[in-house]
Amino acid sequence: MPIIDAKLAALVENKRSPNEKSLQALRVTRGKVQQTARRCANEYWQQLSNDIQTAAATGNIKRMYEGIKCALGPAQTKTAPLKSASGEVITDKENRWRDWLSTKSELYSKENVVVYSVLDSIVPLPVMEELDVDPAQEELCKAIDSLTCGKAPGNDGIPPDLIKCLLKNAFGTSNEWVYLHTRSDGRLFNLARLRAKTKIRVVLIRDVLFADDAEVTSHTEQGLQFLMDRHQACKDFGLTISLKKTNVLGQDVDTPPVITVDNYKLDVVPKFTYLGSTISEDPSLDVALGRQRLHLATNDTSLEESQANDNKDGSSYKLNGFHLRSLRRILGINWIDKVSNAKVLDRAGLPTMYTLIRKHRLHWLGHVRRMDDGRIPKDILYGELASGKRSIGRPPS
Repeated sequence: MPIIDAKLAALVENKRSPNEKSLQALRVTRGKVQQTARRCANEYWQQLSNDIQTAAATGNIKRMYEGIKCALGPAQTKTAPLKSASGEVITDKENRWRDWLSTKSELYSKENVVVYSVLDSIVPLPVMEELDVDPAQEELCKAIDSLTCGKAPGNDGIPPDLIKCLLKNAFGTSNEWVYLHTRSDGRLFNLARLRAKTKIRVVLIRDVLFADDAEVTSHTEQGLQFLMDRHQACKDFGLTISLKKTNVLGQDVDTPPVITVDNYKLDVVPKFTYLGSTISEDPSLDVALGRQRLHLATNDTSLEESQANDNKDGSSYKLNGFHLRSLRRILGINWIDKVSNAKVLDRAGLPTMYTLIRKHRLHWLGHVRRMDDGRIPKDILYGELASGKRSIGRPPS
Protein backbone atom coordinates (compact mmCIF):
# COMPACT_ATOMS: atom_id res chain seq x y z
CA MET A 1 0.00 0.00 0.00
CA PRO A 2 1.27 3.53 -0.75
CA ILE A 3 0.62 4.70 2.81
CA ILE A 4 2.74 1.83 4.20
CA ASP A 5 5.51 2.62 1.72
CA ALA A 6 5.40 6.28 2.78
CA LYS A 7 5.74 5.27 6.44
CA LEU A 8 8.71 2.98 5.69
CA ALA A 9 10.37 5.73 3.63
CA ALA A 10 9.89 8.22 6.48
CA LEU A 11 11.31 5.69 8.96
CA VAL A 12 14.38 5.08 6.79
CA GLU A 13 14.91 8.81 6.35
CA ASN A 14 14.67 9.38 10.10
CA LYS A 15 17.19 6.63 10.77
CA ARG A 16 19.57 7.96 8.15
CA SER A 17 19.43 11.61 9.20
CA PRO A 18 17.66 12.03 12.54
CA ASN A 19 16.39 15.55 13.03
CA GLU A 20 13.20 17.35 14.02
CA LYS A 21 11.91 17.54 10.45
CA SER A 22 12.33 13.82 9.70
CA LEU A 23 10.84 12.88 13.10
CA GLN A 24 7.79 15.07 12.46
CA ALA A 25 7.34 13.49 9.02
CA LEU A 26 7.50 10.02 10.60
CA ARG A 27 4.86 10.96 13.17
CA VAL A 28 2.55 12.29 10.45
CA THR A 29 2.86 9.10 8.39
CA ARG A 30 2.27 6.95 11.49
CA GLY A 31 -0.90 8.90 12.28
CA LYS A 32 -2.18 8.42 8.74
CA VAL A 33 -1.49 4.68 8.93
CA GLN A 34 -3.40 4.40 12.22
CA GLN A 35 -6.35 6.38 10.87
CA THR A 36 -6.44 4.21 7.74
CA ALA A 37 -6.27 1.03 9.80
CA ARG A 38 -9.15 2.18 12.02
CA ARG A 39 -11.22 3.21 9.01
CA CYS A 40 -10.62 -0.15 7.28
CA ALA A 41 -11.55 -2.05 10.46
CA ASN A 42 -14.72 0.02 10.88
CA GLU A 43 -15.69 -0.54 7.24
CA TYR A 44 -15.07 -4.28 7.60
CA TRP A 45 -17.22 -4.64 10.72
CA GLN A 46 -19.91 -2.39 9.27
CA GLN A 47 -20.07 -4.50 6.11
CA LEU A 48 -20.09 -7.75 8.10
CA SER A 49 -22.89 -6.41 10.34
CA ASN A 50 -24.92 -5.39 7.28
CA ASP A 51 -24.44 -8.85 5.74
CA ILE A 52 -25.61 -10.56 8.93
CA GLN A 53 -28.60 -8.22 9.23
CA THR A 54 -29.55 -8.74 5.59
CA ALA A 55 -29.27 -12.52 5.91
CA ALA A 56 -31.44 -12.49 9.05
CA ALA A 57 -34.05 -10.24 7.39
CA THR A 58 -34.25 -12.41 4.26
CA GLY A 59 -34.38 -15.70 6.17
CA ASN A 60 -30.97 -16.91 4.99
CA ILE A 61 -30.12 -18.69 8.24
CA LYS A 62 -27.00 -20.37 6.87
CA ARG A 63 -25.49 -17.10 5.72
CA MET A 64 -26.41 -15.44 9.01
CA TYR A 65 -24.64 -18.07 11.13
CA GLU A 66 -21.64 -18.00 8.80
CA GLY A 67 -21.37 -14.26 9.41
CA ILE A 68 -21.69 -14.74 13.18
CA LYS A 69 -18.95 -17.38 13.15
CA CYS A 70 -16.77 -15.04 11.12
CA ALA A 71 -17.33 -12.26 13.66
CA LEU A 72 -16.68 -14.43 16.70
CA GLY A 73 -13.63 -16.16 15.24
CA PRO A 74 -12.58 -19.79 15.67
CA ALA A 75 -13.77 -21.63 18.75
CA GLN A 76 -11.17 -22.07 21.46
CA THR A 77 -10.90 -25.37 23.28
CA LYS A 78 -9.49 -25.06 26.78
CA THR A 79 -8.28 -28.00 28.82
CA ALA A 80 -7.41 -28.04 32.49
CA PRO A 81 -4.19 -29.73 33.62
CA LEU A 82 -4.55 -33.11 35.32
CA LYS A 83 -2.83 -33.35 38.70
CA SER A 84 -1.85 -36.37 40.73
CA ALA A 85 -2.78 -36.96 44.36
CA SER A 86 0.42 -35.18 45.42
CA GLY A 87 -0.45 -32.10 43.32
CA GLU A 88 2.02 -32.65 40.46
CA VAL A 89 0.88 -31.96 36.89
CA ILE A 90 0.69 -35.15 34.80
CA THR A 91 1.66 -34.68 31.16
CA ASP A 92 2.42 -38.24 30.09
CA LYS A 93 -0.57 -40.25 28.87
CA GLU A 94 0.76 -43.46 30.42
CA ASN A 95 1.06 -41.80 33.81
CA ARG A 96 -2.49 -40.43 33.49
CA TRP A 97 -3.95 -43.93 33.10
CA ARG A 98 -1.78 -45.21 35.96
CA ASP A 99 -2.90 -42.38 38.26
CA TRP A 100 -6.55 -42.89 37.26
CA LEU A 101 -6.25 -46.62 38.01
CA SER A 102 -4.68 -46.04 41.42
CA THR A 103 -7.28 -43.40 42.34
CA LYS A 104 -10.24 -45.58 41.37
CA SER A 105 -8.71 -48.63 43.04
CA GLU A 106 -8.28 -46.68 46.28
CA LEU A 107 -11.82 -45.31 46.02
CA TYR A 108 -13.60 -48.62 45.40
CA SER A 109 -11.41 -50.71 47.68
CA LYS A 110 -12.43 -48.67 50.72
CA GLU A 111 -15.39 -50.22 52.53
CA ASN A 112 -18.03 -47.80 53.77
CA VAL A 113 -20.17 -49.07 56.61
CA VAL A 114 -23.66 -47.68 57.18
CA VAL A 115 -24.78 -47.45 60.80
CA TYR A 116 -28.29 -48.87 60.71
CA SER A 117 -29.18 -47.34 64.07
CA VAL A 118 -28.93 -43.91 62.44
CA LEU A 119 -31.30 -44.98 59.67
CA ASP A 120 -33.73 -46.34 62.24
CA SER A 121 -33.69 -43.00 64.08
CA ILE A 122 -35.08 -41.19 61.04
CA VAL A 123 -38.78 -40.54 61.48
CA PRO A 124 -40.59 -42.57 58.78
CA LEU A 125 -43.20 -40.92 56.63
CA PRO A 126 -46.79 -42.11 56.91
CA VAL A 127 -47.89 -44.77 54.45
CA MET A 128 -50.00 -43.27 51.66
CA GLU A 129 -52.11 -46.14 50.46
CA GLU A 130 -53.85 -43.96 47.87
CA LEU A 131 -50.65 -43.99 45.84
CA ASP A 132 -51.29 -47.64 44.95
CA VAL A 133 -54.31 -46.58 42.90
CA ASP A 134 -53.58 -45.92 39.23
CA PRO A 135 -53.70 -42.17 38.54
CA ALA A 136 -56.22 -40.74 36.12
CA GLN A 137 -55.10 -38.98 32.95
CA GLU A 138 -56.12 -35.58 34.30
CA GLU A 139 -54.07 -36.15 37.47
CA LEU A 140 -51.05 -37.19 35.43
CA CYS A 141 -51.26 -34.11 33.22
CA LYS A 142 -51.65 -31.86 36.28
CA ALA A 143 -48.65 -33.47 37.98
CA ILE A 144 -46.47 -33.00 34.89
CA ASP A 145 -47.50 -29.35 34.56
CA SER A 146 -46.69 -28.67 38.22
CA LEU A 147 -43.13 -30.01 37.99
CA THR A 148 -40.64 -27.28 38.92
CA CYS A 149 -36.95 -26.85 38.26
CA GLY A 150 -35.91 -27.68 41.80
CA LYS A 151 -32.67 -28.96 43.16
CA ALA A 152 -31.45 -31.94 41.17
CA PRO A 153 -28.95 -34.62 42.24
CA GLY A 154 -25.34 -34.08 41.28
CA ASN A 155 -23.14 -36.30 39.14
CA ASP A 156 -22.96 -38.88 41.93
CA GLY A 157 -26.75 -39.18 42.04
CA ILE A 158 -27.10 -38.14 45.70
CA PRO A 159 -30.48 -36.37 46.12
CA PRO A 160 -30.67 -33.24 48.29
CA ASP A 161 -33.21 -34.89 50.60
CA LEU A 162 -30.50 -37.29 51.76
CA ILE A 163 -28.19 -34.33 52.46
CA LYS A 164 -30.96 -32.73 54.53
CA CYS A 165 -31.37 -35.88 56.63
CA LEU A 166 -27.62 -36.08 57.04
CA LEU A 167 -27.29 -32.49 58.26
CA LYS A 168 -30.25 -32.82 60.58
CA ASN A 169 -28.74 -35.93 62.15
CA ALA A 170 -25.28 -34.33 62.33
CA PHE A 171 -26.14 -30.98 63.92
CA GLY A 172 -29.05 -32.05 66.06
CA THR A 173 -29.86 -29.31 68.58
CA SER A 174 -26.61 -27.37 68.13
CA ASN A 175 -26.97 -23.59 68.29
CA GLU A 176 -23.75 -22.65 66.49
CA TRP A 177 -25.56 -21.05 63.55
CA VAL A 178 -26.59 -17.66 62.20
CA TYR A 179 -29.84 -16.25 63.57
CA LEU A 180 -32.01 -13.62 61.90
CA HIS A 181 -34.93 -11.48 63.04
CA THR A 182 -37.32 -11.10 60.12
CA ARG A 183 -40.78 -9.74 59.46
CA SER A 184 -42.29 -9.51 55.98
CA ASP A 185 -45.09 -7.03 56.73
CA GLY A 186 -44.63 -3.29 56.77
CA ARG A 187 -42.21 -1.19 54.78
CA LEU A 188 -38.95 -2.80 53.74
CA PHE A 189 -36.62 -0.01 54.89
CA ASN A 190 -38.45 0.67 58.14
CA LEU A 191 -36.05 -1.10 60.50
CA ALA A 192 -38.14 -0.12 63.51
CA ARG A 193 -40.62 -2.88 62.61
CA LEU A 194 -37.96 -5.44 63.59
CA ARG A 195 -38.00 -4.21 67.19
CA ALA A 196 -41.46 -5.64 67.80
CA LYS A 197 -41.78 -8.28 70.50
CA THR A 198 -44.46 -10.52 69.03
CA LYS A 199 -44.57 -10.08 65.25
CA ILE A 200 -41.00 -10.95 64.33
CA ARG A 201 -39.82 -14.46 63.51
CA VAL A 202 -36.46 -15.94 64.51
CA VAL A 203 -34.93 -17.64 61.47
CA LEU A 204 -32.05 -20.07 61.64
CA ILE A 205 -29.50 -20.06 58.79
CA ARG A 206 -27.33 -23.09 59.38
CA ASP A 207 -26.65 -24.60 55.99
CA VAL A 208 -27.44 -23.84 52.38
CA LEU A 209 -27.83 -26.69 49.91
CA PHE A 210 -26.56 -26.47 46.32
CA ALA A 211 -27.63 -29.73 44.60
CA ASP A 212 -25.49 -32.35 46.38
CA ASP A 213 -23.19 -29.78 48.03
CA ALA A 214 -23.71 -27.96 51.31
CA GLU A 215 -22.46 -24.67 52.70
CA VAL A 216 -22.10 -24.40 56.48
CA THR A 217 -22.14 -20.93 58.07
CA SER A 218 -21.25 -19.61 61.51
CA HIS A 219 -20.37 -16.30 63.17
CA THR A 220 -17.16 -17.52 64.79
CA GLU A 221 -14.25 -19.76 63.93
CA GLN A 222 -14.98 -21.92 66.98
CA GLY A 223 -18.59 -22.36 65.91
CA LEU A 224 -17.60 -23.39 62.39
CA GLN A 225 -15.06 -25.87 63.76
CA PHE A 226 -17.76 -27.30 66.03
CA LEU A 227 -20.08 -27.84 63.06
CA MET A 228 -17.33 -29.47 60.99
CA ASP A 229 -16.52 -31.80 63.88
CA ARG A 230 -20.03 -33.25 63.50
CA HIS A 231 -19.11 -34.73 60.10
CA GLN A 232 -19.27 -38.21 61.65
CA ALA A 233 -22.83 -38.29 60.32
CA CYS A 234 -21.40 -38.59 56.78
CA LYS A 235 -19.68 -41.82 57.77
CA ASP A 236 -22.86 -43.04 59.44
CA PHE A 237 -24.65 -42.65 56.10
CA GLY A 238 -21.79 -44.28 54.16
CA LEU A 239 -20.65 -40.99 52.60
CA THR A 240 -17.25 -39.30 52.50
CA ILE A 241 -16.36 -35.59 52.58
CA SER A 242 -14.01 -34.57 49.77
CA LEU A 243 -11.40 -32.69 51.79
CA LYS A 244 -9.57 -31.30 48.74
CA LYS A 245 -12.76 -29.73 47.38
CA THR A 246 -13.87 -28.32 50.76
CA ASN A 247 -12.73 -24.72 51.25
CA VAL A 248 -13.05 -22.13 53.99
CA LEU A 249 -13.84 -18.46 53.32
CA GLY A 250 -13.89 -15.78 55.99
CA GLN A 251 -15.43 -12.34 55.67
CA ASP A 252 -14.46 -9.38 57.85
CA VAL A 253 -11.86 -11.37 59.79
CA ASP A 254 -8.45 -10.20 60.99
CA THR A 255 -6.72 -13.55 60.55
CA PRO A 256 -7.66 -16.44 58.22
CA PRO A 257 -9.69 -19.10 60.06
CA VAL A 258 -8.08 -22.48 60.71
CA ILE A 259 -10.60 -25.31 60.25
CA THR A 260 -9.62 -28.99 60.33
CA VAL A 261 -11.43 -32.22 59.48
CA ASP A 262 -9.79 -35.46 60.67
CA ASN A 263 -6.58 -33.52 61.38
CA TYR A 264 -6.61 -32.22 57.78
CA LYS A 265 -6.37 -28.45 57.52
CA LEU A 266 -8.88 -27.12 55.01
CA ASP A 267 -7.67 -24.62 52.43
CA VAL A 268 -8.61 -20.97 53.05
CA VAL A 269 -9.51 -19.18 49.80
CA PRO A 270 -10.11 -15.46 49.14
CA LYS A 271 -12.95 -16.26 46.73
CA PHE A 272 -15.11 -19.20 45.79
CA THR A 273 -17.00 -19.78 42.54
CA TYR A 274 -19.94 -22.17 42.27
CA LEU A 275 -22.35 -22.46 39.34
CA GLY A 276 -21.18 -19.14 37.91
CA SER A 277 -21.62 -17.19 41.17
CA THR A 278 -18.57 -15.83 42.98
CA ILE A 279 -18.37 -15.18 46.72
CA SER A 280 -15.32 -13.30 47.96
CA GLU A 281 -13.90 -12.24 51.31
CA ASP A 282 -14.62 -8.66 50.23
CA PRO A 283 -18.45 -8.33 50.08
CA SER A 284 -18.28 -6.29 46.86
CA LEU A 285 -19.12 -7.18 43.27
CA ASP A 286 -15.68 -6.41 41.84
CA VAL A 287 -14.50 -10.03 41.89
CA ALA A 288 -17.77 -11.35 40.46
CA LEU A 289 -17.79 -8.76 37.69
CA GLY A 290 -14.24 -9.67 36.79
CA ARG A 291 -15.40 -13.23 36.00
CA GLN A 292 -18.71 -12.53 34.37
CA ARG A 293 -19.53 -11.37 30.87
CA LEU A 294 -22.15 -8.69 30.54
CA HIS A 295 -24.97 -9.48 28.11
CA LEU A 296 -26.46 -6.27 26.82
CA ALA A 297 -30.22 -6.09 27.08
CA THR A 298 -32.14 -5.18 23.93
CA ASN A 299 -35.57 -4.65 25.43
CA ASP A 300 -36.97 -1.21 26.03
CA THR A 301 -37.84 0.09 29.46
CA SER A 302 -40.42 2.56 30.65
CA LEU A 303 -38.41 3.78 33.62
CA GLU A 304 -37.49 7.43 33.59
CA GLU A 305 -33.80 8.05 33.05
CA SER A 306 -32.48 10.25 35.79
CA GLN A 307 -28.76 10.44 36.30
CA ALA A 308 -28.87 13.20 38.87
CA ASN A 309 -28.71 10.78 41.83
CA ASP A 310 -26.91 7.91 40.09
CA ASN A 311 -24.02 6.35 41.90
CA LYS A 312 -21.25 6.59 39.35
CA ASP A 313 -18.66 4.94 41.56
CA GLY A 314 -17.47 1.37 41.58
CA SER A 315 -19.23 -1.39 39.71
CA SER A 316 -22.05 0.64 38.15
CA TYR A 317 -19.61 3.10 36.60
CA LYS A 318 -17.54 0.27 35.08
CA LEU A 319 -20.62 -1.49 33.73
CA ASN A 320 -21.92 1.70 32.17
CA GLY A 321 -18.57 2.30 30.48
CA PHE A 322 -18.56 -1.22 29.07
CA HIS A 323 -22.18 -0.75 27.97
CA LEU A 324 -21.36 2.40 25.99
CA ARG A 325 -18.18 0.96 24.46
CA SER A 326 -20.09 -2.10 23.27
CA LEU A 327 -22.84 0.04 21.74
CA ARG A 328 -20.27 2.18 19.91
CA ARG A 329 -18.64 -0.97 18.54
CA ILE A 330 -21.96 -2.44 17.42
CA LEU A 331 -23.13 0.81 15.79
CA GLY A 332 -19.75 1.41 14.14
CA ILE A 333 -19.17 4.74 15.88
CA ASN A 334 -15.51 5.68 16.15
CA TRP A 335 -13.91 8.16 18.52
CA ILE A 336 -13.10 10.50 15.65
CA ASP A 337 -16.84 10.83 14.91
CA LYS A 338 -17.24 12.85 18.13
CA VAL A 339 -20.67 11.41 19.03
CA SER A 340 -21.80 11.98 22.61
CA ASN A 341 -22.98 9.15 24.87
CA ALA A 342 -26.52 10.54 24.85
CA LYS A 343 -26.68 10.31 21.04
CA VAL A 344 -25.25 6.77 21.12
CA LEU A 345 -28.00 5.66 23.51
CA ASP A 346 -30.62 7.44 21.38
CA ARG A 347 -29.46 5.65 18.22
CA ALA A 348 -29.46 2.28 19.96
CA GLY A 349 -32.82 2.89 21.61
CA LEU A 350 -31.44 1.78 24.98
CA PRO A 351 -31.20 3.45 28.39
CA THR A 352 -28.06 3.82 30.44
CA MET A 353 -26.69 0.93 32.46
CA TYR A 354 -27.79 2.72 35.63
CA THR A 355 -31.42 2.48 34.48
CA LEU A 356 -31.01 -1.16 33.45
CA ILE A 357 -29.57 -2.01 36.85
CA ARG A 358 -32.47 -0.26 38.61
CA LYS A 359 -34.94 -2.14 36.43
CA HIS A 360 -33.43 -5.54 37.17
CA ARG A 361 -33.23 -4.71 40.86
CA LEU A 362 -36.94 -3.88 40.87
CA HIS A 363 -37.70 -7.16 39.06
CA TRP A 364 -35.66 -9.09 41.59
CA LEU A 365 -37.27 -7.32 44.55
CA GLY A 366 -40.71 -8.08 43.14
CA HIS A 367 -39.74 -11.73 42.68
CA VAL A 368 -38.53 -12.03 46.29
CA ARG A 369 -41.55 -10.09 47.58
CA ARG A 370 -43.90 -12.65 46.02
CA MET A 371 -42.08 -15.56 47.68
CA ASP A 372 -43.73 -17.42 50.54
CA ASP A 373 -42.61 -16.59 54.08
CA GLY A 374 -39.88 -18.93 55.18
CA ARG A 375 -37.83 -18.80 51.98
CA ILE A 376 -34.22 -17.88 52.75
CA PRO A 377 -33.96 -14.98 50.22
CA LYS A 378 -37.11 -13.33 51.56
CA ASP A 379 -36.12 -13.82 55.20
CA ILE A 380 -32.71 -12.24 54.56
CA LEU A 381 -34.17 -9.33 52.58
CA TYR A 382 -36.76 -8.48 55.24
CA GLY A 383 -34.61 -9.26 58.26
CA GLU A 384 -31.41 -8.42 60.06
CA LEU A 385 -28.89 -10.31 62.16
CA ALA A 386 -30.13 -11.18 65.63
CA SER A 387 -26.77 -10.18 67.13
CA GLY A 388 -24.31 -7.42 66.37
CA LYS A 389 -24.64 -3.70 65.62
CA ARG A 390 -25.43 -1.94 62.38
CA SER A 391 -23.06 0.88 61.48
CA ILE A 392 -24.47 4.38 61.08
CA GLY A 393 -25.17 5.49 57.51
CA ARG A 394 -25.69 3.68 54.23
CA PRO A 395 -23.59 0.61 53.38
CA PRO A 396 -20.45 1.30 51.30
CA SER A 397 -21.03 0.98 47.57
